[in-house]
Parts: sequence; C-alpha cells; structure tokens
Amino acid sequence: MAKNIPEVEMTKVNLIGESTRIEGDLATEDDLRIDGIVNGNINSNSRIIIGPTATINGNIKAQNIEVNGKVTGNIEAYDILILKESSELTGDINVFKLSIQAGALFNGKCTMKVKSE
Repeated sequence: MAKNIPEVEMTKVNLIGESTRIEGDLATEDDLRIDGIVNGNINSNSRIIIGPTATINGNIKAQNIEVNGKVTGNIEAYDILILKESSELTGDINVFKLSIQAGALFNGKCTMKVKSE
C-alpha cells in the first residue's frame, strides 16, 4: 500500500549570478539572491540576499534583507536588515529590526520603525 507523502512547498528563488550585470530596476514577489552587479532599484515582497561578490547601485526595498556585498543606495526593510561582516553600505536605512555584525561598514542615517499592532 502506498503511503501519502506530504508535498514540500518550495520557495521560489531568483538568482542573479556573479557574471551578470543588470542595468535597470528589478521587482519580484519571491526571494532574490544577487551575486552580480545591479545598477537600479530593487523591490521584493519577500527576502533579498546581496552576496559577497555583489555590487548594488540603487535603492532596495524588501521584507527581509541580508547584505554581504557592496550597496550604494538607501535600504528599507519592512522586517529585518542584516549587515554581515563583509558588507559595505553607503546610504540611509529605514528598518523595524537591525543586525550589524562586527566588520560591517555603514555610512548613513538609520531610522527605526515601530510596528503597528
């Protein structure tokens, strides 16, 4: 007799590889990992990971954002922004929660939001 195996929900992830360069704005409903170069604004209703080899020149808005690479632009995270030790951020941030690891470089202003209940 065959067993019922529950379906595993796969999270959709968009990947921009290390050898990819994008000129223009990006928008997605799903998770996004960037390891290449983006010259433009980035919006996601989910999670954005900026890899250690990535360079972003533009503003970023998403639910959750993790920065390992270089960003020149403003960041708005509706939940949490994580600046890893290899990150370099030049720009202002507007976040609910913020985590900055030792070694991260951040030059700009920070505004902390209060979540409405």
